[in-house]
Amino acid sequence: MKKQIDTVVWDADNTMWDWITMHLAGMRAMANKISDVTGISEEEVRGSMGRVYGRAGTFDYKPLIQEMDVIEKWAKGIQPEREKIARVIDLAMSTHTAYTQSRHETFRMYPDVPEVLSELETNEVRNVVLSDAPISKVIRRLKRFGIDRHFNLICGRPEPMVDEQRGKGEEALKHYEDLRRQGDVYRVKGKTEILVDQKKPDVKLAPLLGKKEEEVKESVVVVGDNFEKDPGTAHKNECYGLYARFGAADIDSVSGLYDFAPPTVVNRNAAGVDLSKQNLEMIQAMGDKLQVVDNVREILHFVLGRNDGQQ
Repeated sequence: MKKQIDTVVWDADNTMWDWITMHLAGMRAMANKISDVTGISEEEVRGSMGRVYGRAGTFDYKPLIQEMDVIEKWAKGIQPEREKIARVIDLAMSTHTAYTQSRHETFRMYPDVPEVLSELETNEVRNVVLSDAPISKVIRRLKRFGIDRHFNLICGRPEPMVDEQRGKGEEALKHYEDLRRQGDVYRVKGKTEILVDQKKPDVKLAPLLGKKEEEVKESVVVVGDNFEKDPGTAHKNECYGLYARFGAADIDSVSGLYDFAPPTVVNRNAAGVDLSKQNLEMIQAMGDKLQVVDNVREILHFVLGRNDGQQ
């Protein structure tokens, strides 16, 4: 008898919630507000944002405003000094408000996520998050939707640019440096959160999940919207993989993201299925261990169907 699936490894952004729509709306609101306050054209603002995101290698980058060259140039031309300070503070506050309000208005979880997580738990299937996003973002989003309690393990990346920012004395950076000295593991209300230095699809699931490699092959399924990173992780670990087609970005959204960042950054968050020779070989090699799901509930059906002996 085959071992039952006892662990679902979830991607976070664009698998449990619509990250692209939320973030694109926030960036557009931010660019519009900066242009209104400073008089800089939106095209120049977007270009400046793209240069910062390109250096950071991610959209999840807090020091964006401080590092935008067009804002630095604008601020230098303001005199006297107290007027400059007042206007920069006003810009920072109004931009943050526009960005946050827009994200809150558009951020939504996909239908059935809480119910599916709960039903998996009821059937003694463990839920795990494995995300390339900074761990603070992952935890914050899980808590916002009230679904963090459904996960036994929450894994994310260290905060971006920590090494480059070391020594600046910021409280958050010190917090994450302390975490890294503790071995990249910490606990919040009984849950275990891990900072994973590996990037998908190269994460080794066996040590992460406390399993033997042979056990992973028949007891773990990886779910995610990024074909390269999520089914790719399943392929490298020889376990089940579900491609969450419902989380794939539409053409308009991807085009919008390219207005704010170079392809290397956009592709981390909005990659489609590249039907390259390598991916086609992966699809063939995985066989029935790779499935496409068009909604969240199909994840539950796949897991419980396998466990009931259905094919």
